Amino acid sequence: MDQPVKSEQVKRKRTIRVILISFAALLLLLVLSFVLIDQVMKGRVLSALSDELEAGVQVVEVDGAELHYRQMGGGAEVLLLIHGFMGSSYDFHQIMPLLAEQYTVYAVDQIGFGLSDKSTDLDFGKENSARLIAGMMDHLGIEQYHVLGHSMGGEVAMHIALNRPDAVQQLILLNSAGLADPQQGRRSRIPAFFIEHVFKNYTLQRIVFNRTVYDSAIASRDHFDRFYFFNKQIPARTLVKITQDNDSGMLAEQISDISQPTLVIWGRQDEIIPLEQGIRLNSKLQNSQMVVLENCGHLPYLEMPQELFLHVIMFLMSR
Repeated sequence: MDQPVKSEQVKRKRTIRVILISFAALLLLLVLSFVLIDQVMKGRVLSALSDELEAGVQVVEVDGAELHYRQMGGGAEVLLLIHGFMGSSYDFHQIMPLLAEQYTVYAVDQIGFGLSDKSTDLDFGKENSARLIAGMMDHLGIEQYHVLGHSMGGEVAMHIALNRPDAVQQLILLNSAGLADPQQGRRSRIPAFFIEHVFKNYTLQRIVFNRTVYDSAIASRDHFDRFYFFNKQIPARTLVKITQDNDSGMLAEQISDISQPTLVIWGRQDEIIPLEQGIRLNSKLQNSQMVVLENCGHLPYLEMPQELFLHVIMFLMSR
């Protein structure tokens, strides 16, 4: 081989090596910056918002599990609000005061989320979460109530409606899960380390949060920091257990047995649970009606609180 050719190959190999090393260094710098930002923001957010976001929260113990909840209003009828995956009772803070003008409203933190119990000894399946929430209402002496469930909370709400038809008067399903299992029956093998430093990372969660709404301007830092406040406190091992206890979709064949009057509300631009699932869900229910919110994603209570309130209150008062 000619010496010039050999020299050119050596140069090419050195160039490739420099590029790979530079890329690895850049990737490492990026990871370190994500971790550093996460640690800084964790300290700031938890200290700045704890007084505001924990104020007025009450707690009740059901079968050894602590459930935290918020209560507002003094109406004769009761409305129970159940949040979705990686959510909390605080999610409803914009519509809760509006609903509380006519109803006594309870918003509960599901086990594993918000301020509620996160022990890995618990069964985090939707069926058990529904059982505990119904038990909370029993403990509070509330015999009948309406239920609104968002996303995963909608699936939990349907479990309560099926198992406690005597208690649930009307049902509102907001961008609800329940028709399918997003994990397709697989148990999570994601390491807790990955969940702690990647899945729960401030920057990466902020990116995902933007996808949940139609108008990214709504996903402001002010809104996101309150979302992050609760989720950063979920231990990684608890999130692993939540995915292992997954029972999503188990009631899909029972949806047609739900007899309560039901309102299905969906954001047309929902990228998390597409509108097509909402249409299918509505078609399976015995006694339901559907409202589609234009220019709205997965979080109507954040994106269109006033419009959502009007649809909910008109439905509840129509019976």
